[in-house]
Amino acid sequence: MSIALSNVTSDPTFKFLSLAMVTSLPEHWKPGPDFYGVSCEPVLITAGAGVIGFLFWRSILSVKSKSYLKMVDRMKKLEQEKKEILQKVAELQQQGEELKEKQKLSEKSATLSLEKIQELENIVQEMERQNERLDEENNLHAISFDKERANTAKHEDMMSEMDKTIEKLKRSKKKTQDT
Repeated sequence: MSIALSNVTSDPTFKFLSLAMVTSLPEHWKPGPDFYGVSCEPVLITAGAGVIGFLFWRSILSVKSKSYLKMVDRMKKLEQEKKEILQKVAELQQQGEELKEKQKLSEKSATLSLEKIQELENIVQEMERQNERLDEENNLHAISFDKERANTAKHEDMMSEMDKTIEKLKRSKKKTQDT
């Protein structure tokens, strides 16, 4: 450390600065050839390093405060985004619940519709069975009607022959009576 101190003290720039600092001090503050048993140069070096350190520390604090302000702004933005995302999530959950309820209602209505369809299919099947029975009865009645028509025609033929026979008999009776 003594080598570094001797290098600094032998530097002409340092000598110029230390001389400028000492000459700028008021007369009653100017140090003598020694400062409480220590030469003037190390005291000035220490004082200069302290001033530079203080200024460096203040600049770091100002940079830190600016970076803290930026971080605070960013945190506020992130909190706002978080609130918006939470709001969107809540809306989506509500929509999901509404869709589930609609699905339940549609399932119920689908079940009721299926039950109604099944009832109607049963009714249609019953009606088809009744229609088949009525068709069979109609066919039986048609056959019976045809038989009756044939019988009626046969009877009418027999009656017309009987009428002819009666007419013949009446004529022959009249002839026999006339004779």
